Formats: sequence, C-alpha cells, structure tokens
Amino acid sequence: MELIGSDTAKILLGAAVVDDILGMIVLAVSAGTAAGGGLDYENLFGLVIASVLFVSLGGYFGSKIATRVISKVHLRGMLHGIEESGFLLALCLAFLYAVIAEIIGISAIVGAFVAGTSFARCDLRATFQKNISVLEWVFAPIFFVSLGILVNLKDVSAEAWVFAIVLTGVAIATKVIGCGVPARLLGLSKRDSIAIGIGMSPRMEVAMIIALYGLTIGIVTTEIYAVIVLMGLLTALFTPSLLKRAMKGTPKPPEVCPK
Repeated sequence: MELIGSDTAKILLGAAVVDDILGMIVLAVSAGTAAGGGLDYENLFGLVIASVLFVSLGGYFGSKIATRVISKVHLRGMLHGIEESGFLLALCLAFLYAVIAEIIGISAIVGAFVAGTSFARCDLRATFQKNISVLEWVFAPIFFVSLGILVNLKDVSAEAWVFAIVLTGVAIATKVIGCGVPARLLGLSKRDSIAIGIGMSPRMEVAMIIALYGLTIGIVTTEIYAVIVLMGLLTALFTPSLLKRAMKGTPKPPEVCPK
C-alpha cells in the first residue's frame, strides 16, 4: 500500500518488536518451568531475572561492543578479499547467543532474537539483510512446511475445530481492543487506532515457534498444536484485507528520495 513510512506503520513496527520481545520472555519462562513437577516460584523468579538480564546485557554488548568488532573484522576482510567476514562473524555470534541462552535455561530462539535486534544498529545492517535474505529464502519455507507436517487433521476433533474458530476470533478481538483502545487514548484517530489493532492481529513466526517448542517439550498436545497453527494461519489470511480497509484514505508519506 506504500504506507510503510506513515506514523501508523511506524507504530505498528515498533509495537510488533516489543510484542515479540515479551513473547520471547514468556517462552523463556515457560521453557524453564516446563521440566519441573510444578510451579516453583523461586525458580520462576530466577528465570524472569535471568531472562531480563540476558536481554538487557546481551543487547547492550551486541549493540555497543560486538557491532564495532564486526565492523573492524569486515573492513579487514575486505582488504583480504573476504567480503562476507563481518556477516559470518555476526552469524557466529548469533549462534553463540543461542547457546548461552540454552545454558542459562531459556530457549535458544531468545538468544538469536537478542543478537538480531542488537545487530540492527550496526552500520553493516543493509549488507546483513542482503546476505540473510538468501538464508531466509532457503530455510523459512522449510520451517513453515515443517510446522504443517506436524499437524495431523485426523487427530483434530469437531470440538477442537470450533475452538480454533473461536480462538481466532478472540485473537483478533483482543489485539484490536488491547492495542486500539490505548492508541485511541494516546491521541490517535479512530481509524488509525483500529488499523493498529488489526495490524497487530497476525500471529505467525514467533507464535508458531513458541507453539512448536511447546509441542516438543510436552506443554501442548498435538491437537492443541494444530489449533494454534490454524489460528495463526487464519489471522495471517484475514488481516491484509482488513488492514487495507482500515487504512483506506490514509495519505501516503512523502518519499525520502523522490524519483
């Protein structure tokens, strides 16, 4: 719709990042408590503290120190004809973050997520995005296909199908209300508030990762996992058309570099 530079789109992108970070913290706590025989509040408190410290300290180290080292390695690599040296180091650090996250008892995806958000401030982020897009073309389809392979529709009862439809409606309604009402209270127009609520409705990448992890460690059953995947698929299918209607008439932002 060529509205990515609008204020509404910027709010959506920022809110989506915060939403994903909160989802990562919830995943970290869930992963750490799932193996126990019950809810250990002392262990839960420790996991929350560990998650917050890891996100904050890991983000600080990545954005303030690691990015500088990556830039220097990239420049030296350019002199020796190794143009991908900086990107490879960033990728290695992302894997290192993932390993550290697993060691302290939270999910590896949290570590990779923190590394990715930290490197977003690096001067080489455009190069990183170009290189990572190749990996995305290869592995993203494999990931989403693997999610679907684990869904066995024969195991889904009629009650679960009804639950999936209701869950989808609740998922959209809670986002529209939970994000739209605060946006309205903070001074946004009614149209923009509704657009933000609708735009926050899809639950795919992070939600599916959490669902897959929950299935792996036994938090959710195969039937509940199928319901979650169906909910994510439906919210992703319905949102674009709803968002287009909600943002109809929104003026396009001026181009930074006019043609």
